[in-house]
Amino acid sequence: MRALFVTSRTSDVDSLVRAWDCCQSDKSTRVMFSHMGEPRDYEILATAKKISPDIIFYIGANEGSGIPAVETFLALRKLAPLINLCCDAGDPPWHKPIRHYKAKGCFDLHVTLDGCQTAPVDLVTVTPVDPSPYTRSRPRTVRCGFSGGVSSKERKIFRVSFPNRSVPKVVKARPINALPAWEPLYKKRPPSIAEDPEPITVRDEVLWDLESAEDIITVRRRTPISLYSEHAAFLLSCQMIINTSASGSGAVHQIKGRVLEAGWAGCALLESVGSPIADWLPENSYFLYSDVSHVKRLLESLTTEQITESAAVLSQYVRENYHPRQIYGEILDLCGLSQVDQGRKILDA
Repeated sequence: MRALFVTSRTSDVDSLVRAWDCCQSDKSTRVMFSHMGEPRDYEILATAKKISPDIIFYIGANEGSGIPAVETFLALRKLAPLINLCCDAGDPPWHKPIRHYKAKGCFDLHVTLDGCQTAPVDLVTVTPVDPSPYTRSRPRTVRCGFSGGVSSKERKIFRVSFPNRSVPKVVKARPINALPAWEPLYKKRPPSIAEDPEPITVRDEVLWDLESAEDIITVRRRTPISLYSEHAAFLLSCQMIINTSASGSGAVHQIKGRVLEAGWAGCALLESVGSPIADWLPENSYFLYSDVSHVKRLLESLTTEQITESAAVLSQYVRENYHPRQIYGEILDLCGLSQVDQGRKILDA
């Protein structure tokens, strides 16, 4: 099946494309745009007309100057079924653009991958993950880890983490509908290292506290240029991983892709209270925590046997119910298309 992915250059989009390709005999075609840059509508339409896809997946941002125009979506929809594949549709900042797209008839199907049942979409599901990077075994030397986007305490200070990087500059001229510019962290010299910045997100609040105490949690910060294989290798080395389910705005809780990755990696999962995880996974496949002190108590009290048993339940359930072939297959069924091509087999071990 010929698939075209029209995507922004935002983080984690690559993994969604890989998840499709892993169960296809033919690789998809991808055309990217910068949601904060110049529009690329002409190139997007030209690519779509050239390859004549059977299906088109759009993965974008909720606002920005480079987002394709309504007319472009309508033109794409004439070529093939057009799917709005959204990672965060349960988060309120996405509700207005999705309703706008619906009113204009831009897409055949709106899908959210965050497991949030209140999202204004046609299908609520979870993140498809390519199993391939998780087929190798590694010694589980990390008791509890986290790998993902998390601010360092130096974000306001701009110090140790990126010693060779220059200070970001203010964007002078910007389109009127663009997102706010990234202000420079400091203009002349960094503030005192003794300064104590406030956490930026719920995730920061949890992880900053935990990583400040020795031997509690190992945090691996992912950057846009880091390799996914390194992220997967780290998860494979963990006995448990911790996840925070709060959305970017903090208004709702979601099923993060990290939850599914834990299942493929075979490690146990610490999930925050408020997560909709009970809608998607059996209760003995994860451990819930309410706050940082609760995390510390769990890490002290959980036995190796409890961790191993929970990890096994999670791994089995994810492998049996959330293979990307099943997730993308449900989308195709709703579009009236055949199931994902199973010509290429993937080792699910």
